[in-house]
Amino acid sequence: MVDFLRKVLRFSLAAFLWLHAFFLLNIHTHIINKLSALLHFASLEVILLLLLLVFSFVEGGGFWRTIGNLAYLYFFPFVLLFYFGALIFYLLRAFHRFTSDSPSQPEVLKTTSANLANAAPSAVKKERVSKRESLHKVAHIFSLPFRKFTILWCFLLLVTTHPVVFWTAFTVVLLHLGRIIIAILRLTLSSGTWFGELEKRLHAQVDSWAAKLHAVTKESPPDPELRNLWNALQGFELVIRFIQNESLISKWAMLLGATILGSIYIYVAFLFSFIYYGIAHIAGVSGASWTDSLVTSLFIPFYVADLPKNAFIRVLGGLHCALILTAGIGSIVKYFRRRVRAIANLANLVNMKLFDESLHDKRLILNDKFSAAAAPSGAKTAENGTVSVKSTPDGADVSADGDFMGNTPASLMLGSGKHTIRVSSSGYTDWTREITVNAGSDVQLNTTLEKH
Repeated sequence: MVDFLRKVLRFSLAAFLWLHAFFLLNIHTHIINKLSALLHFASLEVILLLLLLVFSFVEGGGFWRTIGNLAYLYFFPFVLLFYFGALIFYLLRAFHRFTSDSPSQPEVLKTTSANLANAAPSAVKKERVSKRESLHKVAHIFSLPFRKFTILWCFLLLVTTHPVVFWTAFTVVLLHLGRIIIAILRLTLSSGTWFGELEKRLHAQVDSWAAKLHAVTKESPPDPELRNLWNALQGFELVIRFIQNESLISKWAMLLGATILGSIYIYVAFLFSFIYYGIAHIAGVSGASWTDSLVTSLFIPFYVADLPKNAFIRVLGGLHCALILTAGIGSIVKYFRRRVRAIANLANLVNMKLFDESLHDKRLILNDKFSAAAAPSGAKTAENGTVSVKSTPDGADVSADGDFMGNTPASLMLGSGKHTIRVSSSGYTDWTREITVNAGSDVQLNTTLEKH
């Protein structure tokens, strides 16, 4: 029943939008005026409430259903053509059945009895759907407008003049803000949970790759499964190289973290401004406007004293400041000083497990099977060897044959032959060494740079 109503609403909405687009039918104005007169709401309130319903319908059912609904609305003229073609097909099939010889009565009864016998188990299964699941589905649908679309509720809080709508919008925005604050505190105070899950999944994936690699022999056919394994190992090796470069990954992590933290800060300040405005409106504070509340909320550590002299607003401002100081600084310290190093250590452990000496021959077999196919035609494929470079101090630039390869400590995969390794750092004398790399070799280079 719920799916049927969704299909009807989707068809009606698509028809309304495309009729307005093609024929400029101004139906929505009459609908809004009728609803405003019936509910005693302002036109803008009715528009925002209708948008809540429309967005709830489009978004309901998960991500892929949302994409399907949007595609249905966008390609509705082609959907109509499909419906028209399907209607003609069913009419022709019905006409063909009507004009063809009908089966004898015993055959009809026999077929009907067989169909009923086959349909009985499926009907019983359908009746076993519990009432709790049905109620949960109905509650999920009707609560969707209140659980999402925070921005629409915020604007409804600003424009509404109806007390019931105002209190509903204020309560919804307050609950959304509380949910976000709880999520931020959980992420800040218990961030080890997600890291532990990441570590478990990564180890499980590496164990799966190692088990498949153990089963590889020279007689193994180069099937798509082995190629996927080889591609996964090659990509994982590149990721390991990037993660082991702590200075580079720290810079990217700081940049990404600052962007995410800034976005969260602005969004939380945006929601707090509506709560400040709502409390000031409830308390009857004169001269309170949302724009002033937004500016104060964005710079709350500096303007907390400028909040209206109301106990609830002052308490909320104090909580806002405490959230910024504890969660914000805690996030920076925990994520960008501890987690980066923890991720690098995890990468080293996984690298040791996956590129163990016992799997060396297996990796060579995979390279023999697929590296030649990946190389350009006519090119001779050289076996690779590993060159580990460490320096004192850490973080020095490493180049191989004039190409920058990263920063120490670094693990390089180089082809067989002679290579020139250079380690350099600002304020220190460059260190250069010519080495010979053999297929499957592991060369260790440890250097101490001398100051100028």
